[in-house]
Amino acid sequence: MHVLLSTPSVDRPISAGDAEDKILDEMLGTGVIEPANSSWASPVYRVKKDGTFHFCMDYRRVNAVSNKDAYPDIKDALNILSGSRYFATFDLLSGHWQLGMTDHAQERSAFCTRRGLFQFTRIPLGLSVATGSFCRLTSISYCGTSCGPLAFVTWMTSSSMPAPLMSS
Repeated sequence: MHVLLSTPSVDRPISAGDAEDKILDEMLGTGVIEPANSSWASPVYRVKKDGTFHFCMDYRRVNAVSNKDAYPDIKDALNILSGSRYFATFDLLSGHWQLGMTDHAQERSAFCTRRGLFQFTRIPLGLSVATGSFCRLTSISYCGTSCGPLAFVTWMTSSSMPAPLMSS
C-alpha cells in the first residue's frame, strides 16, 4: 500500500498532463528516475514557468524526518567573497542529478504521478540534504579536498566562484 504524504489539490489542464508525460519520459530516458515500489509517496506539482511546465516535488514530510546536513556555514561562505574582484563561472546544469543515492534514500524520494509511482536514482532538488551534498562534492572537486564553504558560494552565486585578487 502506498501512502501519499500529502495530497495535491490543484487540477491542471490537459496540456499539463502532456507536459508531465514529456518530463517523465525525459527523466526515465536519462536514468534520473525509475519506477518505484515504495511505501513512501510525495506529491508532485506541475508548475508553469516561462511558458513551460516543471516538476516541483513536495518533500516537506520527508524532510521533517530526515537527518539534516549542516554543510556549509553561510557566514563563512559570505566571508570568502570579501575582497574578491574576479569571478569564474562554471555551467553546472542539473548539478544535483550528478550525485547518486543509496537504495534507502531512493525509496524515500518516491513521488506519485498520474502514471504511477517513481523514485529518483540521483539526488533531486527539494530534499533537505541535496544542497549540502552537492556543495560538499563541488568543494572537493574544485579543491581536491574539502575546502570549506567555497562550493556553497559557487551554488549561491549561480555557479560563480570567486577568484583571488590579481596584481597588475
